[in-house]
Amino acid sequence: MRFPEDILEIIVKIKDEAGGVVTEEVEKCVTNRDAALLSEGAAIAGSILEEAGDEPSTFVSTPLRGAHPGGPAKIGVAVDRNFETEVIGLYVADASVLPAAPGAPHILTIVALAKYVSGIIAM
Repeated sequence: MRFPEDILEIIVKIKDEAGGVVTEEVEKCVTNRDAALLSEGAAIAGSILEEAGDEPSTFVSTPLRGAHPGGPAKIGVAVDRNFETEVIGLYVADASVLPAAPGAPHILTIVALAKYVSGIIAM
């Protein structure tokens, strides 16, 4: 019987290629390059887990999900220079306005964007 303290996990993260669109939904595909990087990362993670003494037959993977999206609502494309969309009064101030996925945590950038956009809205 396995207990939660017996679980060892590794998260595989990559800087994905730019792309995607925002309409009524966010659409983002995994490119061949992204898939290759994820596969390589999973193989490395598996090796580390195996070296730690875990049995490969117990390895599981969760569904793919984005952690730090960037690029689907680029400045100058989906939002204007004031971060407003074509819907009057609707602003975007998250990583989606960045030109590409940053590949690293970017909380300070998001805080700065939020402060800037809140100043615009407050005018």
